[in-house]
Amino acid sequence: MQEEAKKKILIVDDEPAFYDGFRKKLDSVYEFFDVSSYHIGKDLIELGEYHLVLLDLNFRDQGYQYGLDTILLDAVAKADKKFPIIVCTQDTQVETLHRAKHNGADGFLFKKDYTPELWEAEIGRVLKDFHALPDSCLIPNTDGFISASDKVKALKERISKLPSFGPKMTVLFFGETGVGKEVAANYLHQVKNDPTLPFVAINLSSINENLIESELFGHVEGAFTGAIKDKIGLFEAAGNGTLFLDEIGEISLELQVKLLRVIEERKFKKVGANDSIDLEAQLVFATNVDLERAVISETFRRDFYERISTISFEIPALRTRRKDLEPLINYFLEVEEVCPKMLPMYGQTAKKSFSAAALSKLYQYHWPGNIRELRSSLQKMLFEAYVKGKDLIDEDVLLDRFRQGRFEFDQIPEEMGNYPGNASNISPKPDHNNWPIAKQTAYHELSRIEKALIDSGGRKNDAAELLGLKNDQTIRYKVKKKYFKQFPELFDSFPTIKKVYKL
Repeated sequence: MQEEAKKKILIVDDEPAFYDGFRKKLDSVYEFFDVSSYHIGKDLIELGEYHLVLLDLNFRDQGYQYGLDTILLDAVAKADKKFPIIVCTQDTQVETLHRAKHNGADGFLFKKDYTPELWEAEIGRVLKDFHALPDSCLIPNTDGFISASDKVKALKERISKLPSFGPKMTVLFFGETGVGKEVAANYLHQVKNDPTLPFVAINLSSINENLIESELFGHVEGAFTGAIKDKIGLFEAAGNGTLFLDEIGEISLELQVKLLRVIEERKFKKVGANDSIDLEAQLVFATNVDLERAVISETFRRDFYERISTISFEIPALRTRRKDLEPLINYFLEVEEVCPKMLPMYGQTAKKSFSAAALSKLYQYHWPGNIRELRSSLQKMLFEAYVKGKDLIDEDVLLDRFRQGRFEFDQIPEEMGNYPGNASNISPKPDHNNWPIAKQTAYHELSRIEKALIDSGGRKNDAAELLGLKNDQTIRYKVKKKYFKQFPELFDSFPTIKKVYKL
């Protein structure tokens, strides 16, 4: 029998000696190649002759921010989904991991916690997952959707018609947090039927306002302090494919003007550059903000809204398509990150993994966080079932929110006193005219936090989850350290925030 060829691993790191022991131990399994400069490594990545790349983030002390936002993005674009990229780093900050994942990393290895066994396991996992799952798709169907509902079937039919009607038309997907707007954008990209076209995504709310133009448009060397070399922006990296810009409702009025000009002219300039670059990509926007209301309150420009919403699709909330609940659970029970293989529920159906009473509670719940909330909730309940030695999820391991249901006006949690959803407790909406942009932004963001706290019954971490955050640390900072100090007068409009955070 012919011996199976070794898989080739390219190491791109300016500290090659770090890998000596690793290479020696796994030399019989993998064939290693290494370069100590990304300048050389990027050409090898583009050649595409490897099965996996181990990529350092901090070359020559340029810093992790540069590594994340320039080197990693460039490497992912050059790899073009032909093989996975694992980030190797000394930095174990949660923010770095989230940013690396967002920018396309397939896995993470921490030099601080190095052991050959741990690294071998992670490489094996990434290789297996990379070849087992379709590219850039949250749901492992050829079309990107899991659905049994007529609403989503009709939505897919409408989206599928767009590439033939106008392949470069600007599109807006809108809907609540966690409904799957990026899944829909991926589907739009897939129905173009050209796998060579790149799909580039960015969450605009996760980028510092001072860096967002450089992130989108790129910059030239010397454009500002810290711009030590030219950078390719996402508009250019998307090429002739799709650029997905999520949370468009969160950007400043100033940036809205600049993006409107780009859409109208189909050209953009790198920060600090004189020459324009043609925009080749299709721009796809998404938001969970009511942009029509934002236009009325003057936190969103009407001309920009009209331009991006000509072709728009609403992604329905999970509570309006409850037929999809079980198919989605069935899928997540096959995702090892959600349901480890050692659990008896792995690979089973919802009906086999839940007691009838527990599953009924899920159908009664209102799902303000939609599919994202379903995934994280299922993961928590599976862990609780594992701790308690259960082979299914019953009422004993349900989260409190499912047992209690939604807090209506006649179901008032004692710790919250007067229920903030009662119209008599809500102050009239203030007039936004002539407010500075910073104050408009604060009011808009506090409105989202207020709603999340109401939907979660005043539970801070649950509210954070509804907003797509890991915990309430970011909310607490913005409420107590930032906005309450800047604009204390705004908080009269947000009684839930005041009550929960004891302001």
